[in-house]
Amino acid sequence: MKLFIILATATLLIAATQAKYLRDEGFDLGETQMSSKCTRQVKMMEPELVKCNRYIAMDIMDDKYEEALSRIQGEGCESEEKFLRGCCVAMKEMEDECVCEWMKMMVENQKGRIGETLMRKGIRDLKELPNKCGISEMECHSRGNWYYV
Repeated sequence: MKLFIILATATLLIAATQAKYLRDEGFDLGETQMSSKCTRQVKMMEPELVKCNRYIAMDIMDDKYEEALSRIQGEGCESEEKFLRGCCVAMKEMEDECVCEWMKMMVENQKGRIGETLMRKGIRDLKELPNKCGISEMECHSRGNWYYV
């Protein structure tokens, strides 16, 4: 029984550490090369965009750990759907170009913070957000290449 408690605690601590990086309550806009127009849009929509972080964190981490973290931190239990709705509000209010820049910033901010497997899953989830929000296909430009989200 003691071993189970130790393993459960260790797993929760690992999940808490990983989720912390995915759920930063703000965006580090200083390290990214975002246009001033998009920087303004991201700052204006930041409270809703943070919900995108939470949605992705809940999706890539085991929901049980995320729920436990929410309760420990006094946030109550909020559903993935609630975070997705808030995220969609922000993405629909922003110009496509700025959504693309924000998504790139999200990926850049997580590099080196989380493991490669979680990073790949997070990127996949991030690319699926526009579709989940009912936003038509977007053209994004990165490193001289065009790609569709």
